[in-house]
Amino acid sequence: VVHHIDNISVQQYASAGLTRSQGGIDLLAKLLLLAPRHFVELPNEPWLKELFEKYGTARGILEAAAQASGLKWSFRGPIFTAEWFGPRDTWVLEVEDGMPELDIQSCPFPLLYRGNEMDAALDAPEPEHASPFQHVDGWTLPGEDNLPLSMKLAGDEGLLSLPGGAVSGCENLSGMLLDPALYAATAEPSVETSDIAVAAALKAAPTALLLAHLTLREAVAEAEDALAEVRRAAPPEAVVQAKS
Repeated sequence: VVHHIDNISVQQYASAGLTRSQGGIDLLAKLLLLAPRHFVELPNEPWLKELFEKYGTARGILEAAAQASGLKWSFRGPIFTAEWFGPRDTWVLEVEDGMPELDIQSCPFPLLYRGNEMDAALDAPEPEHASPFQHVDGWTLPGEDNLPLSMKLAGDEGLLSLPGGAVSGCENLSGMLLDPALYAATAEPSVETSDIAVAAALKAAPTALLLAHLTLREAVAEAEDALAEVRRAAPPEAVVQAKS
């Protein structure tokens, strides 16, 4: 969701004396310093417009961010390409140098996560007059304005009837736009937070194993889709015979 963070960071870029493209690279570089390995999928234009105008491709943007981080990174991929308003490639970046100790003053992202407060936050009752979209405030869609997204959503006629309601008119594209990250943000939590041991296992796992796991999941999903298509196309009696 780096493009959403980028959309609401314009004033911070200006305060630091950075252009929009310089600020975007600085943001990505700081995110890279959070971990020695990243699975990164950047959106296509019109998001990150200034970065695409300067660096041309998602790979070019990531290479510039890697250089700005001051560390040497290896690239793998794209390991997956999704179609969502244009192709979105997923890359794997692994640091080849030792990771320095994180400077909270220049990279405060870890302070934004409070895992031990999550249960309390989920159990806390919402204010009586809370906006139904308050949890997406601070997110913006492509365009030049930075109005709270809750204001956009609540003010657009007919949007509440759409799935999830997390939809807003996009200034740079015709029609309606549903961003997967926003859709996920509005979803009710269906499972408990994963144990910290899972995170430790993912961190310790070889990259080749993680890539193999992703490939297997994709193959299983494709196989299930193919079977479902066959069942839909087959006569009902053929399906009954196959089950028996």
